[in-house]
Amino acid sequence: MNFLETPNLPRRMVKVVLISNGAGEDVIRDLHKRNIETILVPPCVDIARPVASHPDMLFHHLGGNRLVCYRGADKLVCERLKKLGFELIISENILSSHYPYDISLNAARVGNFIFCNEFYTDKIILENCKLRGLHIIPVKQGYAKCSICVVDENSIITADDGIAQAAKNNGIDVLIIHEGFIKLPEYNTGFIGGCCGKIDHDKMAFCGDILRHPDFNVIKTFLHDRGTEIITLGESSILDIGSILPILE
Repeated sequence: MNFLETPNLPRRMVKVVLISNGAGEDVIRDLHKRNIETILVPPCVDIARPVASHPDMLFHHLGGNRLVCYRGADKLVCERLKKLGFELIISENILSSHYPYDISLNAARVGNFIFCNEFYTDKIILENCKLRGLHIIPVKQGYAKCSICVVDENSIITADDGIAQAAKNNGIDVLIIHEGFIKLPEYNTGFIGGCCGKIDHDKMAFCGDILRHPDFNVIKTFLHDRGTEIITLGESSILDIGSILPILE
């Protein structure tokens, strides 16, 4: 197994993912059928219950074997990551259940770009961007990772107009889809980035039946044009689970 050099964008079949323990047995089963090991993230008491087990709220992959880990994240998960060879860097910010004080790690890495609300993003992530020469794209939307489906180093899918415009201004290809149609219990809607993740260089996995989304055809075409096929995990409605985060391939 190898570490992903570029977060969110595996070069080959993924071997291990971080995923919410609320993803559903059918989703976990379908990943296991593909020989993908799942590290299940349990809820963290510091953030709101609907997103408490979302990996994109509690972890941020810097690339390679380096992961920013929220200080309140589950200790067993952290120990498992260490055994896999990850260097865990403890986040500086303390999360809370109130927006925007829960978004510190929810930045979206897209190739050499990173989308985030700089005012509330953890200092460790921002410092890493400077060290690696990454281009920060500032956006108002604090839930940047939740809001962005990372297709490749220069392509994203989002329903957020601010993110879409910022991406276009930086030469990134964008598919804008309708808001809604993605479940997130106790909230009006979930987000496209929160229900998916790449499990191979040419495969985007969705939690739930993406066929039910009204923009399915344009999503399928956008992905197909970029050499990526859709993989559906489970049979239920599309569910925001805080991303499927690939960490080893």
